Amino acid sequence: MAQLVPDVLLLIFTELKDDPVSLHSCLLVNKEWFNIATPILWRHISYAYDNPFLHNPESRSKLYNVIAHFLPNGPEDPLPQNNIILPLNKFSRMPTFDYMRFFIRITPFWIIDMAHLLIKNNSHKIQILEREIYKLIFSKYINVKHFSWESEKNFCEYPNAQSFFSNLHSLEINWKFITNQNFSNLSKICLNISKLEINNFGRDKDKKSLIKFIKNQNNLQSLFLDFNNNVKDTCTLLSNVIREKGSTLKNITLQPTLNCVTPIFIQSLENILEITLNNKLNKYIDWQEWEKCLNNKKFPHLTHLQTSCLPFNIESLIIEKSGGKILEIDSRLTIDFDHKNLDELSMMFSNCKQLEEIYFTTSVKVLPTGNELLRVINNSPLNKLRNISFSDKWNFSIEGVKKFLKDWKSKNRIPIKFTPHYHSERNFYWTAEHDKLYVKIIFYYMTVQEVLVGSAGPSVTPAVAIDGIDNLMITSV
Repeated sequence: MAQLVPDVLLLIFTELKDDPVSLHSCLLVNKEWFNIATPILWRHISYAYDNPFLHNPESRSKLYNVIAHFLPNGPEDPLPQNNIILPLNKFSRMPTFDYMRFFIRITPFWIIDMAHLLIKNNSHKIQILEREIYKLIFSKYINVKHFSWESEKNFCEYPNAQSFFSNLHSLEINWKFITNQNFSNLSKICLNISKLEINNFGRDKDKKSLIKFIKNQNNLQSLFLDFNNNVKDTCTLLSNVIREKGSTLKNITLQPTLNCVTPIFIQSLENILEITLNNKLNKYIDWQEWEKCLNNKKFPHLTHLQTSCLPFNIESLIIEKSGGKILEIDSRLTIDFDHKNLDELSMMFSNCKQLEEIYFTTSVKVLPTGNELLRVINNSPLNKLRNISFSDKWNFSIEGVKKFLKDWKSKNRIPIKFTPHYHSERNFYWTAEHDKLYVKIIFYYMTVQEVLVGSAGPSVTPAVAIDGIDNLMITSV
């Protein structure tokens, strides 16, 4: 029983891992709570500071002041040698924990921010401080599992870099900042990357390095490849190495063009859960080859699909080949809608019985009406659909929305939410009148008790629910 209370506390605090305010309150209760909650809180901080600028300067300065206590500060160390006196506000005694050892993610943005906040207008000293922070991380904090390479620094030459990088499970690289030699060195060190993200890949001559790196991974589960305009040619070897890793891949993203790979890798995606295919650059693609490969493949575990600027028949084919388990579709449709296409859309939805969310955008300037789209959705077996998101170009009439909502409710389906996304300053086809109609119809079929206890389902927030009751009362009077 002596172990029960700490174990239960650990479970409770873990549930609060994304609530730093509550976690901070917990660690102030007593020493036992402090010891259990502190590692969880600092793991959260390592995520929260992926983008430090979401936090105010005062909070950032306090955090960086704590971290500064762990920097080497002996007379012979670089900081004192260069008259860099840190921390600015020194504690009377060293912190209870070496908090940095709880970090599991390292991104360069908070390191850059820390150096600039603690040192003003001295680029030489800023560079020294950044280097010392990285040296500290590489030498002591081998529990880090994610590293983001967004710097031109030659990290591979830092002390203990080999041990640090060999322990990583997740690696994000901006190709603008890494040399071919550094990446080749990493391919010899990092062998257990499960999540790999490459951004701005744009040098054809470096494809061999990328292929070698992917090939060397023992358990690659997530692959994100972002190509830029400098990649000119399709690389069959890259497609082949992706195919070799297909049995372990659960998530794959290719953007913003698909002309850099051939679709032969598709046939090996046995356990894929999420697929993102983005062809926004609209380069020439041999879609017949894609169709041929898709016709010979099934995705029995696929749950999430995100596409942009793909032919409608390719999107439909991927969904058709899924196991009917798709929960979410985020699709940028590029077709002109007519009755034939709507029939195809209906067939596509028939393979998505588990679908919960869908997001429609379009490349055309203005769609005359979304009413036909609503009709297709209503007549499809989408009983679990709870959210329809759409760009501001979709034009739904008041009568069309009214008919859709009444028909939807008559089939005893859960309440559904409409979520418009405004990308234009001029197109506001979803208006306050649409919102008012939505609230009125949804809550007309619900009891006041259902609304108050929030049983309207995940598509309705309590704030909207209460506002809906007020509107109904006014309307009834």
